[in-house]
Amino acid sequence: MTKKQGGLPLHHISAKSDTGIFFKHTADWQREGSIDFPHRDDYYMFTLLIEGVADAAVDFRDVTLHGGEGIVIVPGQVHFSKFSGSYPLAWCLFVSPDHLTESQRQQLTRYSLNTVPMKFSEKNVDDITRLFELLRGRSDNAEFARAMVTAIVTLFCDAVMPSDSGGNDRYASIVLRLKCLMDKHLTEEKSPAAYASMLNISGVYLNEAVKAVTGTSVSDFIRGQVTVNAKRQLMHTNRNVREIAASLGYDDYSYFTRLFKKATGMTPTDFRKNLE
Repeated sequence: MTKKQGGLPLHHISAKSDTGIFFKHTADWQREGSIDFPHRDDYYMFTLLIEGVADAAVDFRDVTLHGGEGIVIVPGQVHFSKFSGSYPLAWCLFVSPDHLTESQRQQLTRYSLNTVPMKFSEKNVDDITRLFELLRGRSDNAEFARAMVTAIVTLFCDAVMPSDSGGNDRYASIVLRLKCLMDKHLTEEKSPAAYASMLNISGVYLNEAVKAVTGTSVSDFIRGQVTVNAKRQLMHTNRNVREIAASLGYDDYSYFTRLFKKATGMTPTDFRKNLE
């Protein structure tokens, strides 16, 4: 894999559609091929697997979909498909953020904190399939297409809505605020206590919230984001490991290497070698 100083590829929906909507079926992948290298998009991707098995990686975590399951990739998430052999039967919808409500965008941002396959009932699989078929049959009608997209997005958002809103909503709100703070301060600040202070909550409550939403501790959540950022640079820049460590706020190169190995099972150098 060729590493580029420009970083991860970012795909724009404006290059694919004037309406902010496009979609694919298994047959389209068979003709055109899938994107099998890590990249980001500036749009949402809603995928429903009808039958078969599909492997992918989202933020460098492996995800396996089975028939009757779906997944949503939000703008900015690093992802790629890992198809081998024949393509599974699936539908995929790509949508500009403008076609989602603010509430839907918030729901999907929460979901992206722990992207896992969502299970659909047989009825919902049939309904979504029918909506995709209607969309394909009348995609030249912009108003009709928007209506079909709204219906599909609504069914996906219903699938990711927490079963009990109260506590989960509060926890998700805290973790989203934590993620925003990390995006701004992660290079210089990696202490759970510091982030709890920024959020004006106790460290215990912050850990409780992160555990409930992501299944990991605050410390692991922070280290996980550091690891993802390191992998992005190892994969798509020509920086050496010492430079990458420094860019992530680690003056101690050896400590960074140990941290990365603990998280991934290999050193940064070995991770990069495995990409070649």
